[in-house]
Amino acid sequence: MTSLVEYHVSNGGISRYKKLAHFSETILNAPNPEALTETLLAQYGEYVFNALPACEEAPCLREFLSLLNKRHTCAVVSGGDEIELNNVFSKKGLSHLFQSINGSPRNKVEIIDALKDKGILANNPVFVGDAKYDYEAAQHFGMDFIFLTEMSEFDGWKAFFDKKNVLILNGLCDIANLYNETR
Repeated sequence: MTSLVEYHVSNGGISRYKKLAHFSETILNAPNPEALTETLLAQYGEYVFNALPACEEAPCLREFLSLLNKRHTCAVVSGGDEIELNNVFSKKGLSHLFQSINGSPRNKVEIIDALKDKGILANNPVFVGDAKYDYEAAQHFGMDFIFLTEMSEFDGWKAFFDKKNVLILNGLCDIANLYNETR
C-alpha cells in the first residue's frame, strides 16, 4: 500500500482513473488489471459519493468566488470525477458560481483545451491549483498559475517552484485579500 500512497502523493492532481489503473497494472501486477481497476473505481466512487458532500468548504471559498465572478468567468478543472463534482457543487449551492465544472476521466489538459474551444476561457486565464500537475497543465497553455499550499500534498513544492514565476499563497483567503487590495 505504501507504493500506492507514494504514487498518489507524487502525482497529485491526476485522476483516480489513472492512479488506480497504475496500481492494478504496475504495483500489484494483477492478472486482470482492468477488472480490478473497475472494482476499485466503483468502491472509491461510492465512498466519495457518501463522504464528499459532508466535507467542509475551503475557507473563504464563497467570498473568493463572489469577488471573482464580478469580473471573471470561473471554471472548475479537477482530477476529481466530473459527475461527483457536479453533484457536490449542486448540493452545496455552489454550481451557479461556475461557468463550467469539469473533472475526470478527462485529464486537465483535455479539459482546458475543451474550455478554450467553447470560449469559456477568455483573455489571460489564471489557473489556481495545489498540485505539480496543475502547474504543468497551466504551463501547457501559457496560463498564469497561483499555487495554494494550504491543501496541497506536494511535499517538494518549495524546491520545485523556487525559480519559477508563480504566485504562492496559503489559501483562497489570501487570494480574496489580494483581490480586495487591487480593486
